Amino acid sequence: MSRKETVRDDLAVVVGTGHLGVNLAKALIDQGRRVRVVAYGRDPMLPEFLSRMPVEIRLGDVSDRQSLFAPFEGASVVCNANGYINIRKGGWGRLKEINVDGVENIIRAAAEKGVQKVICLSSIHAIEQRPLDRVLDESRPLVQMSKDPCYNHSKAEGESLARKLMAEDGLVDGCILIPTGMMGPMDHVPSEFGEVLLKLAQGRMSIMVDAGMDWVDIRDVARAALKAEKVAKTGERFVLSGHYVGLRETAGVVEEVTGVPAPEKYLPLWVARAAAPLALEYAGMVHQRPVFTPYSMEALKGNRMISHQHATEILGFEPRPHRETVIDSVEWLLKHHRQ
Repeated sequence: MSRKETVRDDLAVVVGTGHLGVNLAKALIDQGRRVRVVAYGRDPMLPEFLSRMPVEIRLGDVSDRQSLFAPFEGASVVCNANGYINIRKGGWGRLKEINVDGVENIIRAAAEKGVQKVICLSSIHAIEQRPLDRVLDESRPLVQMSKDPCYNHSKAEGESLARKLMAEDGLVDGCILIPTGMMGPMDHVPSEFGEVLLKLAQGRMSIMVDAGMDWVDIRDVARAALKAEKVAKTGERFVLSGHYVGLRETAGVVEEVTGVPAPEKYLPLWVARAAAPLALEYAGMVHQRPVFTPYSMEALKGNRMISHQHATEILGFEPRPHRETVIDSVEWLLKHHRQ
Protein backbone atom coordinates (compact mmCIF):
# COMPACT_ATOMS: atom_id res chain seq x y z
CA MET A 1 0.00 0.00 0.00
CA SER A 2 1.44 3.39 -0.98
CA ARG A 3 1.73 6.35 1.35
CA LYS A 4 -1.27 8.10 -0.22
CA GLU A 5 -3.37 4.96 0.10
CA THR A 6 -2.64 4.54 3.81
CA VAL A 7 -5.87 4.20 5.78
CA ARG A 8 -6.08 6.92 8.45
CA ASP A 9 -8.31 7.63 11.40
CA ASP A 10 -8.91 11.09 12.85
CA LEU A 11 -5.54 11.26 14.62
CA ALA A 12 -4.19 14.77 15.21
CA VAL A 13 -0.60 15.34 16.33
CA VAL A 14 0.48 18.38 18.32
CA VAL A 15 4.21 19.12 18.44
CA GLY A 16 5.04 20.99 21.65
CA THR A 17 3.84 20.97 25.25
CA GLY A 18 3.91 24.69 25.97
CA HIS A 19 0.98 27.06 26.53
CA LEU A 20 -0.27 26.78 22.95
CA GLY A 21 0.42 23.06 22.64
CA VAL A 22 -1.77 22.09 25.58
CA ASN A 23 -4.57 24.41 24.44
CA LEU A 24 -4.45 22.88 20.95
CA ALA A 25 -4.60 19.41 22.47
CA LYS A 26 -7.64 20.35 24.56
CA ALA A 27 -9.43 21.93 21.57
CA LEU A 28 -8.86 18.77 19.54
CA ILE A 29 -10.08 16.55 22.38
CA ASP A 30 -13.20 18.70 22.75
CA GLN A 31 -13.78 18.15 19.03
CA GLY A 32 -13.76 14.39 19.63
CA ARG A 33 -10.40 13.79 17.98
CA ARG A 34 -7.76 11.26 18.91
CA VAL A 35 -4.74 13.30 19.98
CA ARG A 36 -1.05 12.53 20.14
CA VAL A 37 1.35 15.05 21.72
CA VAL A 38 5.04 15.09 20.83
CA ALA A 39 7.19 16.03 23.83
CA TYR A 40 10.91 16.61 23.96
CA GLY A 41 12.67 14.02 26.15
CA ARG A 42 12.05 14.65 29.81
CA ASP A 43 10.25 17.83 28.90
CA PRO A 44 10.08 20.20 31.90
CA MET A 45 7.14 21.85 30.16
CA LEU A 46 5.13 18.62 30.27
CA PRO A 47 2.53 19.47 32.92
CA GLU A 48 1.01 16.89 35.19
CA PHE A 49 -2.50 17.75 34.01
CA LEU A 50 -1.55 16.91 30.41
CA SER A 51 -0.61 13.41 31.50
CA ARG A 52 -4.14 13.06 32.88
CA MET A 53 -5.76 14.17 29.60
CA PRO A 54 -6.87 11.54 27.07
CA VAL A 55 -3.81 12.04 24.86
CA GLU A 56 -1.02 9.78 23.72
CA ILE A 57 2.39 11.22 24.57
CA ARG A 58 5.34 10.37 22.34
CA LEU A 59 8.92 11.56 22.61
CA GLY A 60 10.43 13.47 19.71
CA ASP A 61 12.98 16.16 18.95
CA VAL A 62 12.37 18.66 16.15
CA SER A 63 16.13 18.88 15.61
CA ASP A 64 16.15 15.15 14.79
CA ARG A 65 13.87 14.45 11.82
CA GLN A 66 13.91 10.68 12.20
CA SER A 67 12.64 10.96 15.77
CA LEU A 68 9.40 12.44 14.35
CA PHE A 69 8.60 9.56 12.01
CA ALA A 70 7.00 7.31 14.63
CA PRO A 71 4.96 10.10 16.31
CA PHE A 72 3.61 11.22 12.91
CA GLU A 73 2.60 7.72 11.80
CA GLY A 74 -1.09 7.59 10.87
CA ALA A 75 -1.77 11.28 11.52
CA SER A 76 -4.22 13.26 9.42
CA VAL A 77 -2.90 16.62 10.68
CA VAL A 78 0.23 17.87 12.45
CA CYS A 79 0.11 21.15 14.37
CA ASN A 80 3.51 22.69 15.02
CA ALA A 81 3.18 24.57 18.32
CA ASN A 82 6.86 24.16 19.09
CA GLY A 83 9.13 27.17 19.39
CA TYR A 84 12.08 28.64 21.21
CA ILE A 85 12.39 32.17 22.63
CA ASN A 86 15.74 33.61 23.65
CA ILE A 87 15.41 36.91 25.54
CA ARG A 88 19.17 37.44 25.84
CA LYS A 89 21.70 38.55 23.25
CA GLY A 90 23.09 35.89 20.96
CA GLY A 91 21.78 32.36 20.89
CA TRP A 92 21.14 32.30 17.14
CA GLY A 93 22.31 28.69 16.87
CA ARG A 94 19.56 27.34 19.12
CA LEU A 95 16.96 29.68 17.63
CA LYS A 96 17.78 28.44 14.13
CA GLU A 97 17.85 24.81 15.26
CA ILE A 98 14.31 24.98 16.67
CA ASN A 99 12.50 27.80 14.83
CA VAL A 100 13.96 27.25 11.35
CA ASP A 101 15.50 23.80 10.96
CA GLY A 102 12.83 22.35 13.26
CA VAL A 103 10.09 23.66 10.98
CA GLU A 104 11.74 21.97 7.99
CA ASN A 105 12.13 18.70 9.87
CA ILE A 106 8.48 18.69 10.88
CA ILE A 107 7.27 19.35 7.34
CA ARG A 108 9.60 16.81 5.73
CA ALA A 109 8.74 14.16 8.33
CA ALA A 110 5.04 14.84 7.76
CA ALA A 111 5.54 14.48 4.00
CA GLU A 112 7.40 11.22 4.52
CA LYS A 113 4.49 9.85 6.57
CA GLY A 114 1.78 11.09 4.21
CA VAL A 115 0.20 13.54 6.66
CA GLN A 116 -2.71 15.34 4.99
CA LYS A 117 -2.25 18.78 6.59
CA VAL A 118 0.44 20.67 8.48
CA ILE A 119 -0.37 23.80 10.45
CA CYS A 120 2.59 25.93 11.45
CA LEU A 121 2.41 28.64 14.10
CA SER A 122 4.48 31.72 13.39
CA SER A 123 4.48 35.02 15.31
CA ILE A 124 3.41 38.59 14.71
CA HIS A 125 7.02 39.52 15.51
CA ALA A 126 8.08 37.82 12.29
CA ILE A 127 6.33 40.64 10.39
CA GLU A 128 7.70 44.16 9.88
CA GLN A 129 5.84 46.42 12.33
CA ARG A 130 6.54 49.73 10.61
CA PRO A 131 5.01 51.97 9.47
CA LEU A 132 3.17 52.05 12.80
CA ASP A 133 0.45 54.37 11.52
CA ARG A 134 -0.81 51.88 8.93
CA VAL A 135 -2.78 48.68 9.35
CA LEU A 136 -0.66 45.55 9.59
CA ASP A 137 -1.94 42.47 7.77
CA GLU A 138 -0.67 39.53 5.71
CA SER A 139 0.62 41.87 3.00
CA ARG A 140 3.42 43.20 5.22
CA PRO A 141 6.95 41.89 4.55
CA LEU A 142 8.84 39.72 6.99
CA VAL A 143 11.48 41.30 9.21
CA GLN A 144 15.17 41.57 8.32
CA MET A 145 17.91 40.30 10.64
CA SER A 146 20.03 43.44 10.37
CA LYS A 147 17.63 45.53 12.44
CA ASP A 148 15.46 43.10 14.39
CA PRO A 149 15.95 40.75 17.37
CA CYS A 150 17.26 37.29 16.52
CA TYR A 151 14.03 35.67 17.73
CA ASN A 152 11.97 37.73 15.29
CA HIS A 153 14.27 36.81 12.43
CA SER A 154 14.20 33.11 13.33
CA LYS A 155 10.40 33.10 13.20
CA ALA A 156 10.46 35.01 9.90
CA GLU A 157 12.94 32.58 8.37
CA GLY A 158 10.95 29.62 9.65
CA GLU A 159 7.73 31.01 8.20
CA SER A 160 9.35 31.74 4.84
CA LEU A 161 10.79 28.23 4.70
CA ALA A 162 7.44 26.67 5.61
CA ARG A 163 5.67 28.52 2.78
CA LYS A 164 8.34 27.45 0.30
CA LEU A 165 8.12 23.79 1.29
CA MET A 166 4.33 23.90 1.16
CA ALA A 167 3.41 26.14 -1.76
CA GLU A 168 6.48 26.00 -4.01
CA ASP A 169 7.94 22.55 -3.40
CA GLY A 170 4.56 20.92 -2.79
CA LEU A 171 5.78 18.65 -0.01
CA VAL A 172 2.60 18.97 2.06
CA ASP A 173 -0.71 20.78 2.16
CA GLY A 174 -0.38 23.29 4.96
CA CYS A 175 -0.93 26.82 6.22
CA ILE A 176 0.55 29.32 8.65
CA LEU A 177 -1.13 31.05 11.59
CA ILE A 178 0.37 34.30 12.87
CA PRO A 179 -0.96 35.19 16.34
CA THR A 180 -0.25 38.35 18.28
CA GLY A 181 0.55 38.14 22.02
CA MET A 182 -1.23 35.08 23.41
CA MET A 183 -2.96 34.96 26.78
CA GLY A 184 -5.33 32.45 28.32
CA PRO A 185 -5.87 29.52 30.69
CA MET A 186 -3.67 26.41 30.96
CA ASP A 187 -0.59 28.63 31.23
CA HIS A 188 1.31 26.01 33.18
CA VAL A 189 4.90 27.37 33.09
CA PRO A 190 3.63 30.21 33.29
CA SER A 191 4.47 32.34 30.25
CA GLU A 192 6.26 35.68 30.57
CA PHE A 193 3.03 37.67 30.70
CA GLY A 194 1.31 34.92 32.67
CA GLU A 195 3.94 35.64 35.33
CA VAL A 196 2.94 39.32 35.21
CA LEU A 197 -0.74 38.45 35.67
CA LEU A 198 0.08 36.15 38.57
CA LYS A 199 2.16 38.80 40.32
CA LEU A 200 -0.60 41.36 39.81
CA ALA A 201 -3.16 38.96 41.28
CA GLN A 202 -0.93 38.24 44.27
CA GLY A 203 0.01 41.88 44.92
CA ARG A 204 3.66 41.34 43.99
CA MET A 205 3.83 43.89 41.16
CA SER A 206 4.48 47.45 42.33
CA ILE A 207 5.52 49.05 39.02
CA MET A 208 4.18 48.60 35.50
CA VAL A 209 5.04 50.03 32.10
CA ASP A 210 2.77 52.65 30.60
CA ALA A 211 2.30 50.85 27.29
CA GLY A 212 0.22 48.14 25.67
CA MET A 213 0.05 45.58 22.89
CA ASP A 214 -2.34 43.42 20.92
CA TRP A 215 -3.50 40.34 22.85
CA VAL A 216 -5.40 37.36 21.49
CA ASP A 217 -6.97 34.57 23.52
CA ILE A 218 -4.96 31.39 23.06
CA ARG A 219 -8.19 29.36 22.90
CA ASP A 220 -9.29 31.41 19.89
CA VAL A 221 -5.94 30.63 18.23
CA ALA A 222 -6.50 26.93 18.86
CA ARG A 223 -9.98 27.09 17.35
CA ALA A 224 -8.61 28.91 14.30
CA ALA A 225 -6.13 26.07 13.82
CA LEU A 226 -8.94 23.51 13.80
CA LYS A 227 -10.87 25.52 11.21
CA ALA A 228 -7.76 26.11 9.10
CA GLU A 229 -7.24 22.34 8.86
CA LYS A 230 -10.50 22.13 6.92
CA VAL A 231 -10.54 25.24 4.73
CA ALA A 232 -7.10 26.85 4.39
CA LYS A 233 -5.35 26.77 1.03
CA THR A 234 -1.80 25.50 0.66
CA GLY A 235 0.65 28.10 1.93
CA GLU A 236 -2.09 30.47 3.08
CA ARG A 237 -1.28 32.83 5.97
CA PHE A 238 -3.63 34.15 8.63
CA VAL A 239 -2.91 36.97 11.08
CA LEU A 240 -4.77 36.25 14.33
CA SER A 241 -5.03 39.50 16.27
CA GLY A 242 -7.25 40.27 19.22
CA HIS A 243 -7.43 43.66 20.91
CA TYR A 244 -4.85 46.36 21.53
CA VAL A 245 -5.04 46.98 25.28
CA GLY A 246 -2.95 49.08 27.65
CA LEU A 247 -1.33 47.43 30.66
CA ARG A 248 -3.25 49.83 32.92
CA GLU A 249 -6.54 48.42 31.63
CA THR A 250 -5.39 44.84 32.08
CA ALA A 251 -4.20 45.56 35.62
CA GLY A 252 -7.59 47.13 36.33
CA VAL A 253 -9.39 43.94 35.31
CA VAL A 254 -7.11 41.91 37.59
CA GLU A 255 -7.93 44.27 40.47
CA GLU A 256 -11.63 43.90 39.73
CA VAL A 257 -11.41 40.10 39.86
CA THR A 258 -9.11 39.69 42.84
CA GLY A 259 -9.62 42.82 44.91
CA VAL A 260 -5.84 43.30 44.93
CA PRO A 261 -5.01 46.96 44.18
CA ALA A 262 -3.38 47.58 40.83
CA PRO A 263 0.06 49.24 40.76
CA GLU A 264 0.06 53.00 41.12
CA LYS A 265 3.40 53.59 39.42
CA TYR A 266 3.79 53.31 35.65
CA LEU A 267 7.12 53.86 33.91
CA PRO A 268 7.22 55.54 30.49
CA LEU A 269 8.14 52.98 27.85
CA TRP A 270 11.41 54.71 26.98
CA VAL A 271 12.53 54.48 30.63
CA ALA A 272 11.56 50.81 30.88
CA ARG A 273 13.38 50.03 27.62
CA ALA A 274 16.56 51.68 28.88
CA ALA A 275 16.40 49.78 32.18
CA ALA A 276 15.42 46.39 30.76
CA PRO A 277 18.95 45.11 29.96
CA LEU A 278 20.11 45.89 33.51
CA ALA A 279 17.01 44.27 34.97
CA LEU A 280 17.67 41.17 32.89
CA GLU A 281 21.25 40.91 34.12
CA TYR A 282 20.19 41.45 37.73
CA ALA A 283 17.55 38.73 37.48
CA GLY A 284 20.21 36.35 36.21
CA MET A 285 22.52 37.21 39.11
CA VAL A 286 19.86 36.52 41.75
CA HIS A 287 18.50 33.48 39.86
CA GLN A 288 15.06 34.96 39.34
CA ARG A 289 12.91 35.12 36.26
CA PRO A 290 12.81 38.65 34.82
CA VAL A 291 9.36 40.17 34.46
CA PHE A 292 10.15 42.84 31.86
CA THR A 293 12.90 42.05 29.38
CA PRO A 294 14.40 43.76 26.33
CA TYR A 295 12.31 41.37 24.22
CA SER A 296 9.04 42.28 25.97
CA MET A 297 9.90 46.00 25.74
CA GLU A 298 10.41 45.54 21.99
CA ALA A 299 6.98 43.91 21.75
CA LEU A 300 5.34 46.78 23.62
CA LYS A 301 6.38 49.28 20.94
CA GLY A 302 4.84 47.29 18.09
CA ASN A 303 2.00 48.16 15.73
CA ARG A 304 -1.36 48.97 17.34
CA MET A 305 -3.42 48.39 14.20
CA ILE A 306 -3.26 44.68 13.41
CA SER A 307 -6.01 43.29 11.22
CA HIS A 308 -7.56 39.81 11.45
CA GLN A 309 -9.97 40.50 8.58
CA HIS A 310 -8.62 37.69 6.38
CA ALA A 311 -8.94 35.16 9.20
CA THR A 312 -12.46 36.38 9.91
CA GLU A 313 -13.49 35.98 6.27
CA ILE A 314 -11.97 32.52 5.76
CA LEU A 315 -11.87 30.96 9.23
CA GLY A 316 -14.78 32.76 10.88
CA PHE A 317 -12.27 34.05 13.43
CA GLU A 318 -13.76 36.38 16.06
CA PRO A 319 -11.62 37.15 19.11
CA ARG A 320 -13.46 37.14 22.41
CA PRO A 321 -13.40 40.23 24.69
CA HIS A 322 -10.06 40.93 26.36
CA ARG A 323 -11.74 41.17 29.76
CA GLU A 324 -12.97 37.59 29.49
CA THR A 325 -9.48 36.41 28.59
CA VAL A 326 -7.89 38.18 31.56
CA ILE A 327 -10.49 36.88 34.03
CA ASP A 328 -10.16 33.28 32.85
CA SER A 329 -6.35 33.53 32.83
CA VAL A 330 -6.12 34.93 36.35
CA GLU A 331 -8.56 32.40 37.79
CA TRP A 332 -6.61 29.52 36.22
CA LEU A 333 -3.22 30.89 37.34
CA LEU A 334 -4.36 31.39 40.94
CA LYS A 335 -5.80 27.89 41.06
CA HIS A 336 -2.70 26.16 39.70
CA HIS A 337 0.21 28.34 40.89
CA ARG A 338 1.06 29.10 44.49
CA GLN A 339 3.07 32.08 45.69
